[in-house]
Amino acid sequence: MGKLKYLLIVLFILVFLKGFNQDDTDKSCFDSIAEKIINNRYEDAYSQINGFLLKKKTTFQKIELYYYPPLDNFLNNSIYKNKIFNNILGMYYKEYPCEDSLIANNCIKMYINDQKYRRFKTWYYKNLPEKIDSIKKEWDKADIRNKIIASDYLDKYKVDELSKLGKFCVYSLFMVVQHSPYEIQKKYFPIFNYLVKKEMLSASTLALMEDRILRKEGKLQKYGTQVYCNNITNICIPQPHISIDSMNFYRMKVGLSNICIYWRENFNIDCDSLIQDNK
Repeated sequence: MGKLKYLLIVLFILVFLKGFNQDDTDKSCFDSIAEKIINNRYEDAYSQINGFLLKKKTTFQKIELYYYPPLDNFLNNSIYKNKIFNNILGMYYKEYPCEDSLIANNCIKMYINDQKYRRFKTWYYKNLPEKIDSIKKEWDKADIRNKIIASDYLDKYKVDELSKLGKFCVYSLFMVVQHSPYEIQKKYFPIFNYLVKKEMLSASTLALMEDRILRKEGKLQKYGTQVYCNNITNICIPQPHISIDSMNFYRMKVGLSNICIYWRENFNIDCDSLIQDNK
């Protein structure tokens, strides 16, 4: 009986851990930091931010801080802003050796500014929908600044030189171009395609841009990555695409999961409910 009880306890722990959501834990931490900021406990907030940064082992994990709107003003305008950013910069240098500090700074800031406004939108739709228009203006300004920096790097450096900037910077450049107008995507797609061959970018990542270009040219997407979601109803539908079987063929070639699994897990789209007109 004692052994059975022990096994049940172990099973409970395993089930609990399996359901453990790191995003929820981070959000609880960010909420706690935000509460300290609201109550003018700035030193305590900074101390908790330091604790969060110490636990995170990659640059991508550390910069999650910048995607939570209630922390935005503190992270970018407080007396602690440089200390916080330098902590992230230190991790960047460990992961992606880079001799040019300006490039390192720009790559991190490019990525943060590309991602945070896109993530802010979801938060504001839920919490402060009346602020969406003002956030969109800031978002547009950030995209324009990012586009200028990214285009400068992509035009200035030869393709082989870009690989020396490190994978984080290459990925930052990709994300900025991915969210740029069609003409810019079309112009730089061959460069990123070459960087895939140099193993500086994954083929599965490049598939996102290829689908976007195809859709902007009025063609069917190959990988099924482009989905339209209604911000009010949260109902999503895939943009026009080739057949399910053909998509899965192309997705397998670049290391992507089955399209039906991808749609279901990320957008709550059921393949069985879709009428396929493009088989």
